[in-house]
Amino acid sequence: MNHLRPVLSSAIGICVLALAACSGKADGLTDAELSKLLHTDGQPDYRVDASAVDCLRAWSGDASLQQGLPAAYQGDHKDECRRTVQGWLDDPARNPQQLLFTDLAKPKPTRRAMDLLAALPALPNAQPAATAATPPPAPAAAPAAPANTFTPVGETVEQRFNSSAEEMDYLCQQARQIVERSGLSNADLTRRINECVQSAGELRAQMSAETANQSGWGQSALARAAQLQVRNAQLLVSDAQRAADAKR
Repeated sequence: MNHLRPVLSSAIGICVLALAACSGKADGLTDAELSKLLHTDGQPDYRVDASAVDCLRAWSGDASLQQGLPAAYQGDHKDECRRTVQGWLDDPARNPQQLLFTDLAKPKPTRRAMDLLAALPALPNAQPAATAATPPPAPAAAPAAPANTFTPVGETVEQRFNSSAEEMDYLCQQARQIVERSGLSNADLTRRINECVQSAGELRAQMSAETANQSGWGQSALARAAQLQVRNAQLLVSDAQRAADAKR
């Protein structure tokens, strides 16, 4: 029987290695590390983004975790949310572990993310903006910063969106002025100008809704959409100027 011991030892070693291999890369993350990977842009890293958690549920491959997901996660939104979360993970400051989306979108880390989200305290109600007739109250002492807070570098998502939306407004009006000053009668340009103005308004309405829902993922997606619309508006101005020059 002694000759079986080396064989048994090897078999046990293989089983241990196999179990280790089955353990996902994200399983060893602390709650703070997992929260930081999935935090809402512009919020402390302990506030997990609800849309990011829904995205993990959609890709987890676990039917029990996918129950109750919005219908949008069965269509194009499912692919879009994956690209967004992976974009977050591409930030080395957020993801020093260099994990991929596929490392997180597994049942075990997804359940942990759901638990972290469920344990979050409610955000305090936003204070109403002070009017010009009412002097602002004296500033209160700043509360102690929570542990493991995340400070965004550069512009916030809302600032990027507002900057793009304002540029869209300017470019839409610039194209309209070019057409009017040159006396152009161009149905295609008129249609595109009207669509430009309408798109700017729709994007602002959508951002207001995502902000009210406290969806960092939705706000990030709209900020990128606004940047794309700016490029379209720039092209519109260029086409309007070219048509005006051709009329002279």
